Amino acid sequence: MKNQFKNYLTIWAIAFVVFNIITFVIPDSSGNKYEGAFWVGYVFITLAFLGNLLAGFYFFKDENKEKAFLNFPVLVIGQRCLVLTVIAGSIIMAVPGIPKWSGAIVAVLILGFYAISAVQAKAAAEAVDDIGKKVAAETNFIKTLTAKAETTLAAAKSDSGKEIAAKVFEAVRYSNKSSHGGLEEVEEKIKANFSVFSDAIYSNDDATARSIGEKLLNLLTERNNLAKLNK
Repeated sequence: MKNQFKNYLTIWAIAFVVFNIITFVIPDSSGNKYEGAFWVGYVFITLAFLGNLLAGFYFFKDENKEKAFLNFPVLVIGQRCLVLTVIAGSIIMAVPGIPKWSGAIVAVLILGFYAISAVQAKAAAEAVDDIGKKVAAETNFIKTLTAKAETTLAAAKSDSGKEIAAKVFEAVRYSNKSSHGGLEEVEEKIKANFSVFSDAIYSNDDATARSIGEKLLNLLTERNNLAKLNK
């Protein structure tokens, strides 16, 4: 996110410099360019630039790479609002006859639009991130068990041990990935029995490994059935 904000800061700086060049370099034939109304408009447009920058810093300060991607719409909105501020602010400040106080109104409207749009985009990104975390948490049980089952299979020495370890691994591997309410009890049984099963494989206790392995297969089938019912 730091790199994104640095890029955004560069764009912001260029936009602000362009606005100031147009504002102060283009002459005003009336000779009254720098009267009070001019500075009111200039100050408010400058505040809009600063508000845009502060909002950008707030939304891009998160270091999470996934959130950085989800917050990309905020970056796009901010850049578009910068362009609008440059165009509208430059026209108002440089063209004679346009009331300079109108620059203050336009600046506030653009900044308000950016703030509202950015908050909405941020909220949507947070919602997606929360869903992602929930899905990751729900699938963690089977992912962890699959890794352990694969390691146990690799550790099996006898043909009998390899056979039952392979069956358990395949059963875990193709089990329903989602964990949710109603599966806690059967998952605790699976954890407890897998621990015994793993110990039996490592100690080359084929009788225990086969007995507990068959029990694990039944528990995994029970879990899959419960998972289908609780969808």
